[in-house]
Amino acid sequence: MASVNPHHSAADAVELLIKTSREAARIYRNAAIAADDPELRTLTSELSESHDAYRRELQRLGSFPGAAIRREGIEAHLIGFWLDLTPAFAHADDSTLAVGCLRFNDRCGEAYAMAFENPALPPAARSVVSVQLREVLEASRRLRAVVAELEFVAA
Repeated sequence: MASVNPHHSAADAVELLIKTSREAARIYRNAAIAADDPELRTLTSELSESHDAYRRELQRLGSFPGAAIRREGIEAHLIGFWLDLTPAFAHADDSTLAVGCLRFNDRCGEAYAMAFENPALPPAARSVVSVQLREVLEASRRLRAVVAELEFVAA
């Protein structure tokens, strides 16, 4: 997975999170449509809305000088996320879909953690990233609970 290197600029870190949030909103929206389980459908719909809000909040931080992430690198990063979920959407099995969403969300958490650790991140951006990181980690906890429930029901 392409990640935010702590030596990249703050602009790189925020830009990657904006792109990640945009893609996350789309992926979770598709998961909500594909899910049969009401709890999974509700959770992925909420996550889609949350990531739309994250993207808007990050965009409100304004532009930072020195954005150097190449578009191809961002697209490769996002394609890796999408490939994690492709089998889940193809099979439309809620358990597989929930596990794919969990893996995807964990990767979002990694991107947020790397951005938060970036020493070039200004205080205002660090504050926003910190709150969003906590929410992404909480989403992983909630997804783990849904996965456990779906696996219990299937057993």
